[in-house]
Amino acid sequence: MILENPRYTGRQVWNRSSTTGHGPGGRVGGRGSGALRYNPVSEWEVSERIAHEPLVDDETFVAVQGLRLAKPSKDGEVRCYMLAGLVVCGLCGRRMDKHWVHGRAGYRCRHGVRFDGATFNGIASFDRTTLAGAAWFDGTIFNGPAGFHRATLAGSAWFDHTTFAGDAWFDGATFIDSARFGGATFTGVALFGSATFTSSARFEGATFTSGASFNRTTFRGDVCFDRVTFKYKARFDEATFNKSAQFFGATFNNSAQFDGATFTSAVWFDRATFPSYARLGGAVFTSTATCRSARIQLAEGCTSQGTWPEGWTCVPAESSTSEDGQWMQLVPVPVVLDRRVVVDARTEES
Repeated sequence: MILENPRYTGRQVWNRSSTTGHGPGGRVGGRGSGALRYNPVSEWEVSERIAHEPLVDDETFVAVQGLRLAKPSKDGEVRCYMLAGLVVCGLCGRRMDKHWVHGRAGYRCRHGVRFDGATFNGIASFDRTTLAGAAWFDGTIFNGPAGFHRATLAGSAWFDHTTFAGDAWFDGATFIDSARFGGATFTGVALFGSATFTSSARFEGATFTSGASFNRTTFRGDVCFDRVTFKYKARFDEATFNKSAQFFGATFNNSAQFDGATFTSAVWFDRATFPSYARLGGAVFTSTATCRSARIQLAEGCTSQGTWPEGWTCVPAESSTSEDGQWMQLVPVPVVLDRRVVVDARTEES
């Protein structure tokens, strides 16, 4: 017990246990009411200063914690957390939980940080910062540049309805848990180049007023760009989509490029609109690619401004007359299988 309790290092320890009752404040009826529970080590509060004469020095205490926590994991590997119970979050001051990441011991705050509804009038820099818990930026307003260059967001990242009035730099950032940018507005340039989304990424309803770059971005989970509006250039060159990618109803008002992109799972461009230049040159589709009712506008005299997934072709759309050029539509190429013609997921006798 002595080598398990930080109190014997000379420090005060609070919140080792708590009592819950029938009301919001815990104990409500005097002696005997409520239930005692022991809190996890991550919730203990330990004083920084020495409060009384220690019985155990810090070095011995830390070493013993490492031995106690060096238990075999499910795969039989022994994992040692030498600083368990001693590391605190620099933002909220609470004890950080241990976890194994990238083959070594790590520590993270599960309480998260909250900036939802906040306003940053100057430069907001989180460059190379590690946010170990959940990060809430819902409804946040960044009036200046927002920097998350090479930042690591270990918990869920919430940027729903966030306003980026200046440039937004997420290049090289790593999102370990889910990331949400639903309804976000990017007035300045949005850079997500070489970012990694380990879990799902959702941008539905977002608006990119200036250029949006997702070049060499890796989407390991499902990604959703439904109803997104790209008012200027959208670049996804050499991006990797390991799971499903959805662009339902997305609008690309300027050039859209997916050169060298890799789509490992299903991808949908259904009802997407490309009024300008669209290119998927060298893109690799190893699963289903659907582009039903997608519309492309071609300049006068051009026969094609897009390179489309195998099995799809560009033809004049109904009501295709326009002052700016001719509207085209992506349609599936008929495929003959066992005397049946497969068109747009329906079969007809040949």
